[in-house]
Amino acid sequence: MRRRIVFGFMVPLGLALLTGLVVYRIIRTHNEDFNRVTTTSRTSGQLNKLIRTVVDAETGQRGFAITGDEAFLEPYYASATEFGVTLSELRRSLPDDASSETLSEIDTLFERWHREAAEVVIGSREKAPVDLDGALRGASTAFTRARAAELRYGLTGDAALLSRWGALISEAQRQLGRAQSLGLSGAQLVDVRAAAAQVESYRRARSGLGRQSVPDAAQGLDDTLFQLAADAEVAEAKVTAIIKVGTGRRLIDAIRVRVDELSSRVNATLERTLAASDADARRTQWVAFVGPLFAAMVSLLTIVQAQRQLNRSLRKLAVVAKGIAAGQLERRLNLAQDDELRPLAEDFNRMADRLSERERQNAQLEQFGSTLQTCVTTAEAYGVAERFGPQLFGALSGTLYLINPSRNLLETASSWGQGHHAAAETPVVHAPSDCWALRRNRRLRVDGKAGIVCPHAPTPAPAKSLCVPLGSQDETLGLLYLFSHDASATLTDATERFAVTVAEQLSLALSNLRLRESLKQQSIRDPLTGLFNRRHLEETLALELHRAARRDEPLSLMMFDVDHFKTYNDRFGHDAGDAVLRLISGLVQRHIRAGDVACRYGGEEFVLLQTGMSAGDAFRRAEALRGAVAELSPEHHGTALGTLTISLGVATYPEHAQTGEDLLKRADEALYRAKRGGRNLTVVAAEVQSA
Repeated sequence: MRRRIVFGFMVPLGLALLTGLVVYRIIRTHNEDFNRVTTTSRTSGQLNKLIRTVVDAETGQRGFAITGDEAFLEPYYASATEFGVTLSELRRSLPDDASSETLSEIDTLFERWHREAAEVVIGSREKAPVDLDGALRGASTAFTRARAAELRYGLTGDAALLSRWGALISEAQRQLGRAQSLGLSGAQLVDVRAAAAQVESYRRARSGLGRQSVPDAAQGLDDTLFQLAADAEVAEAKVTAIIKVGTGRRLIDAIRVRVDELSSRVNATLERTLAASDADARRTQWVAFVGPLFAAMVSLLTIVQAQRQLNRSLRKLAVVAKGIAAGQLERRLNLAQDDELRPLAEDFNRMADRLSERERQNAQLEQFGSTLQTCVTTAEAYGVAERFGPQLFGALSGTLYLINPSRNLLETASSWGQGHHAAAETPVVHAPSDCWALRRNRRLRVDGKAGIVCPHAPTPAPAKSLCVPLGSQDETLGLLYLFSHDASATLTDATERFAVTVAEQLSLALSNLRLRESLKQQSIRDPLTGLFNRRHLEETLALELHRAARRDEPLSLMMFDVDHFKTYNDRFGHDAGDAVLRLISGLVQRHIRAGDVACRYGGEEFVLLQTGMSAGDAFRRAEALRGAVAELSPEHHGTALGTLTISLGVATYPEHAQTGEDLLKRADEALYRAKRGGRNLTVVAAEVQSA
């Protein structure tokens, strides 16, 4: 599931990054297209500006040629500078060879237009201002008519003709003045001014004569005015001819054609750029819509799949949890390696393992406790501890130490595990102070190299160990010692707590068994001699008779008492008598076998129950005991008590009796016979019967 979640995260992230990259590249391309559109639009505007400059120049020179108004020359002269600036900008905007060549052609054509058309027309117009020919023609005509009126006046003397002459001379002067005001310059202006001066001189001369005839000086002036008018007409005709030829128009049209070509290229580029920009915009919209939508679908699909797998895993977890809750502790949760809940499953399985282990420990602890409760002796409890130790503590080895009744030794009661052999090689007896846990009366755990190693630990020192004191009712009974030479062995807090629980059960069981044994000893043993009492003898005799009958073995019973025992009490006191009884009891305990039962039957009488012993062997043992007693030298408070002797009677099953009561009776009879025979004597029941 983790892979799916990572996939569900990485794929949308990758798609988002890819979408962002694509959108970025598209936007970048769109910006480049926009910049190209802007540049192309600016270039188109520069081309329009260039053609407007050319048109303004052509319009200015044409207006000046038509009207003669020098105001039209202002845009003409300004266009020269503006044309150069605009052409330079276009050269930077259109660096390709074809455009540069076209711009060079436009520059050449515009230069030709200046040189071959505009400058010629302007120069001609400056030499022949507008209406100059009309003014000079009017002056010449008026002067000619004035001369005609003058001649007719001379012939007729009509005063009206003289007035007409004056008016015509004034008209001629006015037309010459108008000609001068048209902006003449140079020789032409000088000639017109000279003609005007001559007309003025002529007028004055004729005005002073009245009707008198004067020398005719006007013919040359008439010719001059006529020539000036003719020259003006020729110049005007020349200007008209230049305009009509249309050289300037052809050049301007050629410039228009070149500019239109460039505009067509620029517009085509602009259209392509706009189309590409529109396509980029559409791609951006498509990617911006589809990319996130696809990423969202992948994320949703991944989340749905992850949720389904999570639900399946949770259902498995719920089923296993219910099974464990129902007591099926062997159930475990198995999930795939890539499942996101696998760590949880592993923790759950570890918890189930701990529960199962705890259940196993509780079951074993319960069985251990119940087994301890059925033990009769502490020796049986030691065996139970040794048998259950490996089951309770697994790989940990262990030793059960007990403090002896004198509380000066720590003795090994039982041990188990692989390490107990190493422990057995060391002394099995230690001082209680050899254990730091007993010193502090609290458990001690050593995990690794750090920690205090007790002197009772095996050699080499174990890697891990735990000392748990055994105590009951403020009394320290011993020590539960767990250890392992394997550093990887498990010795956790839970193990420590479990060991404490086991130690508590052991302490309680041992304490109860010791109390029970103490009470039993008090009930079956004689408090003075430490031998078994008569009650225990009767119980044991019946049991041993059944056993002897089952095994078909003999059973001998020896009864004896101290000769003249009353004398010791009378002469030395009852304490001396008790000392004699204790001395004989100690001798008896040293001379009997491990399976024999020695009892104080009453007073100074003693009984020995000897299993598997025939009458002959019993007699020899009785004689040996009698001889050992005779060798005793009893004393009481430094006072010698004299020589001790005993009388003995021996009876054997099945030779002398078949029941316990009869066996005691036969032994008593034999003892009686020994007494009557002189004491310090051993008598066998068969001999009594035969006698």
